[in-house]
Amino acid sequence: MTDDKDTFQLSATDLSNHLGCDHLTQLNRLVAQGEATKPNWNDPSLAVLAKRGEDHEAAYVEYLKKQGLNSIYLKNQPIQATMDAMKKGIDVLVQAKLEKGAWMGYADILLKVPGKSKFGNWSYEVQDTKLAQDTRAATILQLCLYTDLLSNIQGHTPWKMYVVKPGQDFPKEGYLYTEFQAYYRLVKKNLEDVVAGPSLPTYPDPVPQCDICRWWKHCDTRRHTDDHLSLVAGIRSLHIGELNRQEIETLEQFAKEPKPLREKPDRGNIESYESIQKQAKIQLKGRVAKKLLYELQPSEANRGLARLPTPTEGDIYFDIEGDPFFDMGGLEYLLGFSFNGKSGKTEYVPLWGTDRASEKKVFEQFIDFVMDRWKRFPNLCVYHYGIYEP
Repeated sequence: MTDDKDTFQLSATDLSNHLGCDHLTQLNRLVAQGEATKPNWNDPSLAVLAKRGEDHEAAYVEYLKKQGLNSIYLKNQPIQATMDAMKKGIDVLVQAKLEKGAWMGYADILLKVPGKSKFGNWSYEVQDTKLAQDTRAATILQLCLYTDLLSNIQGHTPWKMYVVKPGQDFPKEGYLYTEFQAYYRLVKKNLEDVVAGPSLPTYPDPVPQCDICRWWKHCDTRRHTDDHLSLVAGIRSLHIGELNRQEIETLEQFAKEPKPLREKPDRGNIESYESIQKQAKIQLKGRVAKKLLYELQPSEANRGLARLPTPTEGDIYFDIEGDPFFDMGGLEYLLGFSFNGKSGKTEYVPLWGTDRASEKKVFEQFIDFVMDRWKRFPNLCVYHYGIYEP
Protein backbone atom coordinates (compact mmCIF):
# COMPACT_ATOMS: atom_id res chain seq x y z
CA MET A 1 0.00 0.00 0.00
CA THR A 2 1.34 3.42 -0.99
CA ASP A 3 -0.15 6.88 -0.65
CA ASP A 4 -0.52 8.46 -4.09
CA LYS A 5 -1.66 11.97 -3.18
CA ASP A 6 -5.47 11.74 -3.29
CA THR A 7 -5.76 7.94 -3.21
CA PHE A 8 -3.98 4.82 -2.04
CA GLN A 9 -2.19 2.52 -4.49
CA LEU A 10 -3.36 -1.01 -3.70
CA SER A 11 -1.96 -4.42 -4.61
CA ALA A 12 -2.82 -8.11 -4.37
CA THR A 13 -0.75 -8.27 -1.17
CA ASP A 14 -2.96 -5.59 0.39
CA LEU A 15 -6.01 -7.64 -0.56
CA SER A 16 -4.72 -10.84 1.07
CA ASN A 17 -3.39 -8.94 4.08
CA HIS A 18 -6.80 -7.37 4.65
CA LEU A 19 -8.44 -10.77 4.42
CA GLY A 20 -6.01 -12.10 7.01
CA CYS A 21 -6.04 -9.13 9.42
CA ASP A 22 -7.96 -5.85 9.30
CA HIS A 23 -5.56 -4.35 11.87
CA LEU A 24 -2.67 -4.92 9.46
CA THR A 25 -4.49 -2.78 6.90
CA GLN A 26 -4.61 0.10 9.38
CA LEU A 27 -0.91 -0.28 10.25
CA ASN A 28 0.09 -0.28 6.58
CA ARG A 29 -2.14 2.74 6.04
CA LEU A 30 -0.20 4.65 8.71
CA VAL A 31 3.07 3.73 6.98
CA ALA A 32 1.72 4.88 3.60
CA GLN A 33 0.70 8.21 5.15
CA GLY A 34 4.13 8.68 6.75
CA GLU A 35 2.70 8.41 10.26
CA ALA A 36 4.50 5.16 11.16
CA THR A 37 7.64 3.28 10.16
CA LYS A 38 7.49 -0.27 8.91
CA PRO A 39 9.40 -2.50 11.37
CA ASN A 40 12.63 -4.15 10.31
CA TRP A 41 11.97 -7.87 10.33
CA ASN A 42 13.70 -10.83 8.79
CA ASP A 43 12.55 -14.42 8.83
CA PRO A 44 15.28 -16.67 7.32
CA SER A 45 12.75 -19.41 6.50
CA LEU A 46 10.57 -16.96 4.55
CA ALA A 47 13.66 -15.67 2.72
CA VAL A 48 14.50 -19.24 1.69
CA LEU A 49 10.89 -19.78 0.64
CA ALA A 50 10.95 -16.62 -1.48
CA LYS A 51 14.13 -17.79 -3.22
CA ARG A 52 12.58 -21.21 -3.82
CA GLY A 53 9.55 -19.47 -5.31
CA GLU A 54 11.75 -17.50 -7.70
CA ASP A 55 13.56 -20.68 -8.73
CA HIS A 56 10.23 -22.43 -9.32
CA GLU A 57 9.04 -19.59 -11.55
CA ALA A 58 12.31 -19.56 -13.52
CA ALA A 59 12.18 -23.35 -13.98
CA TYR A 60 8.61 -23.14 -15.29
CA VAL A 61 9.52 -20.37 -17.75
CA GLU A 62 12.41 -22.50 -18.98
CA TYR A 63 10.00 -25.43 -19.37
CA LEU A 64 7.68 -23.26 -21.52
CA LYS A 65 10.62 -22.17 -23.67
CA LYS A 66 11.45 -25.80 -24.33
CA GLN A 67 7.88 -26.20 -25.62
CA GLY A 68 8.80 -23.71 -28.34
CA LEU A 69 7.24 -20.60 -26.73
CA ASN A 70 8.97 -17.23 -26.73
CA SER A 71 9.02 -15.10 -23.58
CA ILE A 72 9.85 -11.69 -22.18
CA TYR A 73 10.81 -10.69 -18.62
CA LEU A 74 9.05 -7.49 -17.57
CA LYS A 75 9.76 -7.06 -13.86
CA ASN A 76 9.73 -3.39 -12.81
CA GLN A 77 8.77 -2.35 -16.35
CA PRO A 78 5.85 0.11 -16.84
CA ILE A 79 2.38 -0.93 -17.92
CA GLN A 80 3.17 0.18 -21.48
CA ALA A 81 5.82 -2.57 -21.74
CA THR A 82 3.14 -5.15 -20.87
CA MET A 83 0.79 -3.75 -23.52
CA ASP A 84 3.54 -3.65 -26.15
CA ALA A 85 4.42 -7.30 -25.49
CA MET A 86 0.74 -8.28 -25.76
CA LYS A 87 0.38 -6.40 -29.03
CA LYS A 88 3.35 -8.33 -30.42
CA GLY A 89 1.72 -11.58 -29.37
CA ILE A 90 4.65 -12.79 -27.28
CA ASP A 91 3.75 -16.19 -25.84
CA VAL A 92 4.91 -15.83 -22.24
CA LEU A 93 4.98 -12.58 -20.27
CA VAL A 94 6.87 -12.93 -16.98
CA GLN A 95 6.27 -10.52 -14.07
CA ALA A 96 4.04 -8.33 -16.24
CA LYS A 97 2.72 -5.15 -14.65
CA LEU A 98 -1.07 -4.78 -14.59
CA GLU A 99 -2.99 -1.79 -13.31
CA LYS A 100 -6.40 -0.16 -13.25
CA GLY A 101 -7.35 2.84 -11.13
CA ALA A 102 -5.99 2.40 -7.61
CA TRP A 103 -5.02 -1.23 -8.22
CA MET A 104 -1.79 -2.67 -9.60
CA GLY A 105 0.29 -5.81 -9.48
CA TYR A 106 2.86 -7.99 -11.23
CA ALA A 107 1.48 -11.29 -12.53
CA ASP A 108 3.92 -14.22 -12.42
CA ILE A 109 2.92 -15.45 -15.87
CA LEU A 110 0.61 -14.22 -18.62
CA LEU A 111 0.25 -17.05 -21.13
CA LYS A 112 -0.98 -16.46 -24.69
CA VAL A 113 -3.99 -18.58 -25.68
CA PRO A 114 -6.37 -18.68 -28.68
CA GLY A 115 -9.28 -16.25 -28.45
CA LYS A 116 -10.09 -12.75 -29.63
CA SER A 117 -8.90 -9.67 -27.77
CA LYS A 118 -8.23 -6.05 -28.70
CA PHE A 119 -4.79 -7.19 -29.90
CA GLY A 120 -5.93 -9.81 -32.42
CA ASN A 121 -6.88 -13.49 -32.56
CA TRP A 122 -5.20 -14.21 -29.25
CA SER A 123 -5.63 -13.31 -25.61
CA TYR A 124 -3.88 -14.01 -22.32
CA GLU A 125 -4.60 -15.97 -19.13
CA VAL A 126 -3.07 -15.54 -15.69
CA GLN A 127 -0.86 -18.22 -14.17
CA ASP A 128 0.63 -18.02 -10.68
CA THR A 129 3.60 -20.20 -9.73
CA LYS A 130 3.24 -21.50 -6.15
CA LEU A 131 5.26 -23.96 -4.07
CA ALA A 132 2.37 -24.91 -1.76
CA GLN A 133 0.44 -28.07 -2.54
CA ASP A 134 -2.73 -26.58 -1.04
CA THR A 135 -4.08 -23.42 -2.65
CA ARG A 136 -5.08 -20.72 -0.15
CA ALA A 137 -7.90 -18.19 -0.42
CA ALA A 138 -5.31 -15.41 -0.71
CA THR A 139 -3.92 -17.03 -3.87
CA ILE A 140 -7.39 -17.21 -5.44
CA LEU A 141 -7.95 -13.51 -4.63
CA GLN A 142 -4.62 -12.65 -6.22
CA LEU A 143 -5.52 -14.57 -9.37
CA CYS A 144 -8.90 -12.84 -9.48
CA LEU A 145 -7.33 -9.40 -9.17
CA TYR A 146 -4.82 -10.08 -11.94
CA THR A 147 -7.55 -11.55 -14.16
CA ASP A 148 -9.68 -8.46 -13.53
CA LEU A 149 -6.81 -6.09 -14.37
CA LEU A 150 -5.86 -8.16 -17.42
CA SER A 151 -9.45 -8.07 -18.69
CA ASN A 152 -9.36 -4.28 -18.67
CA ILE A 153 -6.14 -4.20 -20.71
CA GLN A 154 -6.97 -6.77 -23.39
CA GLY A 155 -10.73 -6.16 -23.65
CA HIS A 156 -11.50 -9.81 -22.97
CA THR A 157 -12.15 -11.63 -19.68
CA PRO A 158 -10.27 -14.93 -19.41
CA TRP A 159 -12.43 -17.94 -18.67
CA LYS A 160 -9.88 -19.61 -16.38
CA MET A 161 -6.91 -18.81 -14.16
CA TYR A 162 -4.22 -21.22 -12.97
CA VAL A 163 -1.90 -22.17 -10.12
CA VAL A 164 1.31 -23.86 -11.35
CA LYS A 165 2.89 -26.26 -8.86
CA PRO A 166 6.28 -27.98 -8.71
CA GLY A 167 6.56 -31.46 -10.15
CA GLN A 168 6.81 -33.43 -13.35
CA ASP A 169 5.65 -31.21 -16.25
CA PHE A 170 4.51 -28.58 -13.71
CA PRO A 171 0.97 -29.69 -12.80
CA LYS A 172 -1.64 -26.93 -12.98
CA GLU A 173 -4.83 -26.26 -11.04
CA GLY A 174 -7.40 -24.39 -13.09
CA TYR A 175 -10.08 -22.18 -11.52
CA LEU A 176 -13.09 -20.57 -13.18
CA TYR A 177 -12.93 -16.82 -12.66
CA THR A 178 -16.72 -16.56 -12.62
CA GLU A 179 -16.96 -18.94 -9.65
CA PHE A 180 -14.92 -16.60 -7.43
CA GLN A 181 -15.77 -13.25 -8.99
CA ALA A 182 -18.51 -12.28 -6.52
CA TYR A 183 -16.37 -13.14 -3.47
CA TYR A 184 -13.39 -11.28 -4.93
CA ARG A 185 -15.46 -8.17 -5.59
CA LEU A 186 -16.87 -8.29 -2.06
CA VAL A 187 -13.41 -8.42 -0.43
CA LYS A 188 -12.03 -5.84 -2.87
CA LYS A 189 -14.92 -3.42 -2.25
CA ASN A 190 -14.56 -3.86 1.50
CA LEU A 191 -10.88 -2.90 1.36
CA GLU A 192 -11.59 0.06 -0.94
CA ASP A 193 -14.24 1.33 1.47
CA VAL A 194 -11.91 0.96 4.46
CA VAL A 195 -9.00 2.88 2.91
CA ALA A 196 -11.35 5.54 1.51
CA GLY A 197 -12.74 6.25 4.97
CA PRO A 198 -11.11 7.48 8.19
CA SER A 199 -8.68 5.35 10.19
CA LEU A 200 -10.46 2.67 12.23
CA PRO A 201 -9.72 1.75 15.88
CA THR A 202 -8.84 -1.90 15.18
CA TYR A 203 -7.08 -4.12 17.71
CA PRO A 204 -4.20 -6.59 17.07
CA ASP A 205 -6.09 -9.78 17.86
CA PRO A 206 -3.91 -12.86 17.24
CA VAL A 207 -4.69 -14.45 13.86
CA PRO A 208 -2.89 -16.95 11.56
CA GLN A 209 -1.51 -13.96 9.60
CA CYS A 210 0.72 -13.23 12.63
CA ASP A 211 2.96 -16.16 11.65
CA ILE A 212 4.23 -14.33 8.55
CA CYS A 213 3.73 -10.69 9.57
CA ARG A 214 6.54 -8.19 10.12
CA TRP A 215 4.37 -6.42 12.73
CA TRP A 216 3.94 -9.48 14.99
CA LYS A 217 6.37 -8.28 17.70
CA HIS A 218 4.76 -4.83 17.72
CA CYS A 219 1.30 -6.37 18.15
CA ASP A 220 2.45 -8.98 20.67
CA THR A 221 3.96 -6.23 22.82
CA ARG A 222 0.68 -4.33 22.70
CA ARG A 223 -1.29 -7.40 23.83
CA HIS A 224 1.09 -8.01 26.76
CA THR A 225 0.99 -4.34 27.75
CA ASP A 226 -2.81 -4.48 27.74
CA ASP A 227 -2.84 -7.88 29.51
CA HIS A 228 -5.23 -8.92 26.74
CA LEU A 229 -7.50 -11.93 27.21
CA SER A 230 -5.87 -13.62 24.22
CA LEU A 231 -2.92 -14.33 26.54
CA VAL A 232 -5.03 -16.96 28.32
CA ALA A 233 -3.86 -20.30 26.91
CA GLY A 234 -6.62 -22.15 25.09
CA ILE A 235 -9.04 -19.22 24.95
CA ARG A 236 -11.01 -18.69 21.74
CA SER A 237 -12.29 -15.54 20.06
CA LEU A 238 -15.85 -16.66 20.94
CA HIS A 239 -14.91 -16.59 24.63
CA ILE A 240 -13.15 -13.23 24.35
CA GLY A 241 -16.19 -11.68 22.68
CA GLU A 242 -18.52 -12.92 25.42
CA LEU A 243 -16.19 -11.80 28.22
CA ASN A 244 -15.85 -8.35 26.64
CA ARG A 245 -19.62 -8.14 26.40
CA GLN A 246 -19.72 -8.72 30.15
CA GLU A 247 -17.03 -6.03 30.68
CA ILE A 248 -14.21 -8.46 31.45
CA GLU A 249 -11.25 -7.35 29.37
CA THR A 250 -7.92 -8.52 30.88
CA LEU A 251 -6.35 -11.78 31.99
CA GLU A 252 -5.93 -10.48 35.56
CA GLN A 253 -9.49 -9.24 35.74
CA PHE A 254 -10.82 -12.57 34.47
CA ALA A 255 -8.69 -14.56 36.92
CA LYS A 256 -9.93 -12.49 39.87
CA GLU A 257 -13.63 -12.69 38.99
CA PRO A 258 -15.58 -14.60 41.70
CA LYS A 259 -17.33 -16.52 38.90
CA PRO A 260 -16.22 -17.11 35.29
CA LEU A 261 -19.13 -15.00 34.00
CA ARG A 262 -21.37 -12.35 35.46
CA GLU A 263 -24.42 -13.59 33.59
CA LYS A 264 -25.52 -16.42 31.35
CA PRO A 265 -23.45 -16.46 28.13
CA ASP A 266 -25.02 -15.77 24.74
CA ARG A 267 -22.53 -18.19 23.18
CA GLY A 268 -20.67 -21.21 24.55
CA ASN A 269 -21.36 -23.34 27.60
CA ILE A 270 -20.48 -22.36 31.16
CA GLU A 271 -18.13 -25.36 31.55
CA SER A 272 -15.78 -23.97 28.90
CA TYR A 273 -15.58 -20.61 30.71
CA GLU A 274 -14.89 -22.40 34.01
CA SER A 275 -12.01 -24.25 32.36
CA ILE A 276 -10.36 -21.18 30.84
CA GLN A 277 -10.79 -19.21 34.08
CA LYS A 278 -8.81 -21.93 35.89
CA GLN A 279 -6.14 -21.46 33.25
CA ALA A 280 -6.18 -17.66 33.75
CA LYS A 281 -5.86 -18.11 37.54
CA ILE A 282 -2.77 -20.32 37.30
CA GLN A 283 -1.17 -18.00 34.71
CA LEU A 284 -1.71 -15.04 37.02
CA LYS A 285 -0.24 -16.97 39.99
CA GLY A 286 2.80 -17.84 37.86
CA ARG A 287 3.20 -14.23 36.81
CA VAL A 288 3.24 -13.08 40.44
CA ALA A 289 5.59 -15.89 41.49
CA LYS A 290 7.74 -15.30 38.38
CA LYS A 291 7.86 -18.98 37.48
CA LEU A 292 5.87 -21.49 35.47
CA LEU A 293 3.20 -23.19 37.54
CA TYR A 294 0.97 -26.12 36.72
CA GLU A 295 -1.79 -28.20 38.24
CA LEU A 296 -2.24 -31.88 37.56
CA GLN A 297 -5.65 -32.82 36.28
CA PRO A 298 -7.32 -35.80 37.94
CA SER A 299 -6.80 -38.96 35.91
CA GLU A 300 -9.77 -40.34 34.02
CA ALA A 301 -10.14 -43.75 32.44
CA ASN A 302 -9.69 -43.76 28.64
CA ARG A 303 -8.66 -40.10 28.51
CA GLY A 304 -5.30 -38.45 28.01
CA LEU A 305 -2.27 -40.61 28.78
CA ALA A 306 -4.62 -43.32 30.09
CA ARG A 307 -5.40 -44.12 26.45
CA LEU A 308 -1.85 -45.30 25.83
CA PRO A 309 -1.34 -49.06 25.57
CA THR A 310 0.56 -51.02 28.21
CA PRO A 311 4.34 -50.69 27.62
CA THR A 312 6.10 -53.72 26.15
CA GLU A 313 9.74 -54.70 25.77
CA GLY A 314 9.60 -54.29 22.00
CA ASP A 315 8.22 -50.73 21.81
CA ILE A 316 9.89 -48.27 19.41
CA TYR A 317 9.99 -44.50 19.88
CA PHE A 318 10.26 -42.82 16.51
CA ASP A 319 10.61 -39.31 15.09
CA ILE A 320 11.22 -37.92 11.63
CA GLU A 321 12.71 -34.62 10.50
CA GLY A 322 12.21 -33.03 7.09
CA ASP A 323 13.35 -30.09 5.00
CA PRO A 324 10.37 -28.68 3.07
CA PHE A 325 12.67 -26.52 0.91
CA PHE A 326 14.77 -29.36 -0.52
CA ASP A 327 14.45 -29.74 -4.29
CA MET A 328 10.77 -30.01 -5.30
CA GLY A 329 8.56 -31.45 -2.59
CA GLY A 330 10.96 -31.58 0.36
CA LEU A 331 13.14 -34.31 1.85
CA GLU A 332 12.69 -36.47 4.96
CA TYR A 333 16.36 -36.34 5.86
CA LEU A 334 16.46 -37.97 9.33
CA LEU A 335 14.66 -40.98 10.77
CA GLY A 336 15.56 -41.46 14.43
CA PHE A 337 14.32 -44.14 16.78
CA SER A 338 15.10 -45.58 20.21
CA PHE A 339 14.28 -48.98 21.68
CA ASN A 340 15.29 -51.52 24.30
CA GLY A 341 18.54 -53.10 23.07
CA LYS A 342 19.85 -56.61 23.69
CA SER A 343 21.80 -55.41 26.70
CA GLY A 344 18.61 -54.08 28.25
CA LYS A 345 19.76 -50.50 27.78
CA THR A 346 18.05 -47.94 25.56
CA GLU A 347 19.65 -47.66 22.13
CA TYR A 348 19.22 -44.85 19.61
CA VAL A 349 19.67 -45.15 15.85
CA PRO A 350 19.77 -42.11 13.50
CA LEU A 351 19.28 -42.84 9.80
CA TRP A 352 20.33 -39.94 7.55
CA GLY A 353 19.21 -39.38 3.98
CA THR A 354 20.72 -36.40 2.15
CA ASP A 355 19.22 -37.05 -1.29
CA ARG A 356 16.29 -38.90 -2.86
CA ALA A 357 18.14 -42.22 -3.13
CA SER A 358 19.36 -42.26 0.46
CA GLU A 359 15.95 -41.04 1.70
CA LYS A 360 14.38 -44.13 0.12
CA LYS A 361 17.14 -46.37 1.48
CA VAL A 362 16.83 -45.23 5.12
CA PHE A 363 13.04 -45.49 4.99
CA GLU A 364 13.37 -49.10 3.82
CA GLN A 365 15.90 -49.76 6.59
CA PHE A 366 13.52 -48.45 9.23
CA ILE A 367 10.56 -50.47 7.94
CA ASP A 368 12.73 -53.59 7.80
CA PHE A 369 13.76 -52.99 11.41
CA VAL A 370 10.12 -52.58 12.52
CA MET A 371 8.97 -55.71 10.69
CA ASP A 372 11.82 -57.80 12.10
CA ARG A 373 11.19 -56.57 15.64
CA TRP A 374 7.45 -57.14 15.23
CA LYS A 375 8.10 -60.83 14.61
CA ARG A 376 9.91 -61.05 17.96
CA PHE A 377 7.56 -58.75 19.87
CA PRO A 378 4.01 -59.17 18.44
CA ASN A 379 2.52 -56.65 20.91
CA LEU A 380 4.95 -53.80 20.25
CA CYS A 381 3.81 -50.27 19.46
CA VAL A 382 5.62 -47.57 17.48
CA TYR A 383 5.27 -44.23 19.27
CA HIS A 384 5.42 -40.99 17.32
CA TYR A 385 4.03 -37.68 18.56
CA GLY A 386 3.03 -34.55 16.71
CA ILE A 387 0.50 -32.08 18.15
CA TYR A 388 -1.05 -31.78 14.69
CA GLU A 389 -1.58 -35.54 14.39
CA PRO A 390 -3.11 -36.84 17.65
